[in-house]
Amino acid sequence: MRVVLREESVGETAQPSPAAQNSSPVVCCILCFQYAVSLSFGRHSRLKTNFTSKRCSGDDGLRVVCELSGLAPMAAAFSNLAAQPVERLTIRKGRFTSLFGLGLRPLKVTELKIEDTPFKVMEGDFLEGVNNTLTMLTLNGTKLEAFPTKAFELLGETKTLKIEGHAVHSLAASSIPMPALEMLTFADGPLSDLAPDTFALSKKLKHLELQRNALMELKRGVFKGLRDLESLVLSHNNLLKVDSTALADLPKLSTLNLSHNALTELPRGGFARNTLLKHLDMSHNNLKKLDANTFRGLRFLRRLYFSDNMIEEVGRGAFSSLTRIGTIDLARNKLTKVDFQMFAGLRYAEKLDVSENQITEIQKRAFVELYLVVVNISHNVISSIEPGSFENCANMTVLDMSHNLLTTIPKSAFDAVSYAANFFLQYNQITDFSTIPLANMTGLQTLNVSYNALTNIPRNGFPKLFELRSVDLSHNKLTSISNAVFQPLFSLRNLDLSFNSLGKLSSAVFGALPSLLDLDLTHNALTEVGRGAFARLSSIRNIYLGYNKISKIGFQLPPALSVLSMPHNELETLSGHTEGESIWPTMNALLELDFDDNKLGDSLADDSSALANLLTLRSLRLNRNGLTRPPRAALGPLTSLQYVFLEGNNIQSLPKGAFGRLPIVFEIQLANNNMNNISVKAFEGFLQLLKLNLSYNDLTQIPNGAFESLVSLRNLDLSHNRIEKLDNKSHGLLDDCLSLEKINLSHNNIGFVTRPMFPSNPYIPYKLREVDLSHNAIPVLTMDLTWGTKKVQVLDVSHNLINEIRPGVIGNLTSLRHFDVSYNELEELAVTKKEGFPDNLTVLNLQHNQFESLPLQELLSANLSKLDVSNNKLKEFSEELSYMVENGTEVDFYGNPLECNCLLRPVVRWLLGQSEPTPWNTVTCVTPNFLQGRSVSNVPEDKLTCLKPPKQQRLRITPDVAYRSVNKAKDGGIKMIWYVPTRQDIGNFQIIVRDKDTQDDIFEKEVPYTMRSDTIPPLPSGGNLQVCVLAKDSEGQLRLWRDSQCRSLKSLTSSAESLGKLHFALFMATLTATWIF
Repeated sequence: MRVVLREESVGETAQPSPAAQNSSPVVCCILCFQYAVSLSFGRHSRLKTNFTSKRCSGDDGLRVVCELSGLAPMAAAFSNLAAQPVERLTIRKGRFTSLFGLGLRPLKVTELKIEDTPFKVMEGDFLEGVNNTLTMLTLNGTKLEAFPTKAFELLGETKTLKIEGHAVHSLAASSIPMPALEMLTFADGPLSDLAPDTFALSKKLKHLELQRNALMELKRGVFKGLRDLESLVLSHNNLLKVDSTALADLPKLSTLNLSHNALTELPRGGFARNTLLKHLDMSHNNLKKLDANTFRGLRFLRRLYFSDNMIEEVGRGAFSSLTRIGTIDLARNKLTKVDFQMFAGLRYAEKLDVSENQITEIQKRAFVELYLVVVNISHNVISSIEPGSFENCANMTVLDMSHNLLTTIPKSAFDAVSYAANFFLQYNQITDFSTIPLANMTGLQTLNVSYNALTNIPRNGFPKLFELRSVDLSHNKLTSISNAVFQPLFSLRNLDLSFNSLGKLSSAVFGALPSLLDLDLTHNALTEVGRGAFARLSSIRNIYLGYNKISKIGFQLPPALSVLSMPHNELETLSGHTEGESIWPTMNALLELDFDDNKLGDSLADDSSALANLLTLRSLRLNRNGLTRPPRAALGPLTSLQYVFLEGNNIQSLPKGAFGRLPIVFEIQLANNNMNNISVKAFEGFLQLLKLNLSYNDLTQIPNGAFESLVSLRNLDLSHNRIEKLDNKSHGLLDDCLSLEKINLSHNNIGFVTRPMFPSNPYIPYKLREVDLSHNAIPVLTMDLTWGTKKVQVLDVSHNLINEIRPGVIGNLTSLRHFDVSYNELEELAVTKKEGFPDNLTVLNLQHNQFESLPLQELLSANLSKLDVSNNKLKEFSEELSYMVENGTEVDFYGNPLECNCLLRPVVRWLLGQSEPTPWNTVTCVTPNFLQGRSVSNVPEDKLTCLKPPKQQRLRITPDVAYRSVNKAKDGGIKMIWYVPTRQDIGNFQIIVRDKDTQDDIFEKEVPYTMRSDTIPPLPSGGNLQVCVLAKDSEGQLRLWRDSQCRSLKSLTSSAESLGKLHFALFMATLTATWIF
């Protein structure tokens, strides 16, 4: 189970949620505990608990989160958890600087986590009570000034201790007295000194993490006694050296991380006693050399990281003793060569990385006897590779030589059995493709030679490579390709020849490539493609020919082709050589054609053969082709067409039946066409059209009947035109759009919303859900807006000239969820108490208007999740708005001339309970002058004043302590019961009895923060005495107190007298009721 504890101003009694009432018996049993956890803090405050089922089996216990609370409120809550085991207790963003006292004593906690809480001290008694059950303790984001040795002495069962974020400078000998500890993290602080025998009392330690500190050296004996330690992390420190004996006490060490330090050398034999070491990370140091003695004896080492150092030399045989090595990372050093047998005999190697060095050459036998290894030599300055550099390197997974200065690679660089599955040569200076040694690379799958200086692919450039699937030759200077050069590549699937200088493709250039799926020839200079260039590509799916200079499609299309993309060419026609001849084969599988940005003009308007035979075509793109008429004739045969794109042309007029009958077209795009005329029944035949875009045109009016056949239309975009109205006196343009759900009329010249504008008929179930009327010239919203909009959920009338909304308009938009009336000239919102806001309204945007007041009661009654009233003329944040904030409504109020007074106190208290930033961080005070410019979230309650003291309790300053009762005890003493209504840093309490006349203290007593009641002994009679319960913070300093924290003792009655008066009142009430009946 997970329990979230937060102090909030809520009702008196906790009620289980409906989901809880219907949950399983196990969950219901736990939920019965809710009433016990709902600890009352006062008449109108309690500790709110929310339960959600996480696991209903087992006995791990509850998961409790306590946020934004001081010690005193937490202690009261924890006292009610005593009967239940707690699997995990998280204290987040606590409001205290010192941890002390017995607040945790009632709990049975397994894991304790304190995070984002800048406490400085943990005293010895704080963990008392949980020491027998606590197995894991995490302290994140603290400001601990000293290691809490005394507090941790109690933790005999704790196995994991994590402290990330502290202010401790040194750890003394035997400072961690935790005999069961197995994992210790002490990171992110200024720790610079570890004394010998620091960890002597934690002999079971297996994992030690000391990263992100300020350690400069490791003293002899610092790890003495840690014979079971397996993992040691010392990264991100300032270590200059490691003593040769510092690691000698760790015989079982398997992982050592010394990265991100300032080490300049490794001690000779420094790892001699660490024979089980498997993972060594020395990256990001200042090491300059590696030799054979560095790794002597580390025969089990698997991962070796020396990247980001200053290594200039690797001694011969440095890695020869690492018989089981899997990874050697030497990236970003200062190596100038891969030396003779540097990587020889590493049979278990998986990755060898020498990238981003200054390597100029690879010497003979540099890589010997490697198998299934990733070799990364990229980002160097290699200009030569010696013969025999790779010997017996079978099936290298990746060989990356990219980003170098290679012009040639000798054929003898690889012996007969050496090859790579993925060979990367991009970003080099290779000019001759034949110099790439492919002859023996029988297992090659990917070849990337992009970004080189190749000018041609010669005949026999590719040997028979049966597994090669992808070839990338893009970004070269290719001007020609020999015929059938790719034909030996029987498994080729992807061929990229983009960004070259090819001007012509012969009919035999590709030959038969039965497995090729994708061919990219974009960004070349192609003017001619041979008729049979693609004819034998029997499996081709996608051909990309965009950004060339092709003026006519004269090539034969393979039957399997699905996508032909030819944007940005010079096509002027799609016709065949003779009139009426189709360039499209009878048998084809084309689904998409892209002819954007060509010069087709009106060649398609009267040519019915232009797109003939394309019976499966679904998408046709003809954007920016200079069309002045709809291509009706060309579209006629396309019985499967679904998407038509005609944007950016010059189709100024749409006649009746402009596109013919296209029964299954779903979307047509006609934006940016300078269109100024649409005839009646212009879209006749579009029975399945779902989306129509006519935006960015020059339309001023559209006649009724233009959309007559669009019975399936759901989305209509008419934005960015010059439309003034959508109806005549009796009928509307949209009456025929039975399925319309969304219409965009923004950026037009609409002056008034009339009744026929939106379709309305009691016998037709119109579906309009979303209307955008923004950026028009509407001055007033009348009841006409409510016609046809009963189902509208989103209405945007922002950026108009609206200065009035007539009464009843908003209330009659009964389905409205999102209403945006921002950027207008409204001074008031006419919503009557009777109608109110629509029940479904959740978002109301009123920003950038002229409001000086709001219909507060109606807003309070609405179910808003967001209210934006920013940038208006509201001076006061009313009490109703503060109720909305407390109930979860996001209220944006910035940009108003806000007067910060006592009405803001509930909001300030609410802000104290928010763990995440809110929009209130940008709301600033304008008046009074002494608060001008200050963020409301940073103004304390006592600075928010009113001319008259507020009568409402919620507007008064919250005291640290509030009384439940103050009575005389039987023995004449005084019994007090109190609670803590605030979230501030409250520690112990101070009880003071003083004489108001003389200001002398008669009695003084400190009460621990776990208590909420106390009885003081009888006091001398006479005098004007008063008793005060004051609060201290967690550092023991008295906090500012209020008059309400003190009570006069003159009028006190005993508890017996109070009970007698109560009994007498009940008796009189019963007697009166009996007499009446």
